[in-house]
Amino acid sequence: MALLNTTPTARDGEVRSFQKLAQKIIDGLALDKTSVLPFPNDTNDIDGNDTIPSTVVKLSAALDAGFSGGITPVTTTVIATTATLSANNQTVIADDDTAAGVVTLTLPAVATSAGLTYSVKKVGSTANVVIDGAGAETIDGATTLTLSTQYDSTTLYCDGTEWFII
Repeated sequence: MALLNTTPTARDGEVRSFQKLAQKIIDGLALDKTSVLPFPNDTNDIDGNDTIPSTVVKLSAALDAGFSGGITPVTTTVIATTATLSANNQTVIADDDTAAGVVTLTLPAVATSAGLTYSVKKVGSTANVVIDGAGAETIDGATTLTLSTQYDSTTLYCDGTEWFII
């Protein structure tokens, strides 16, 4: 799959390096922060400016901030029981019909969830799906969020202090 069509420029080598890195991410290959190299140096920098493109700097910073061990795949999880969500099930299909009752999904603690996003969809018509903050933690100021209608959905984001509906 081609990522980008680029016009050759003085920075074409950087663009190709970034395209290769982006393709590795898309392909789900193991990745660490050294994958961002090579960049121009004093011997091959065409215009004498050793500035790394800002997109690559941001990607490198993201790798330093928590992805240095590689990319963790996010899978869609079908849940038909009460469960505590983890970082590996950020897309959730809540099946209250199979559960034959209320499905309660407890969010992880906000202190360890900064930057996490969860998407939850209720697919049944039997009962409610209740999303609960850990302990007294809140979702837009409330301790729970209830999906009551079949095919209701929500997306939640954590900033490290609370959960927000986005």
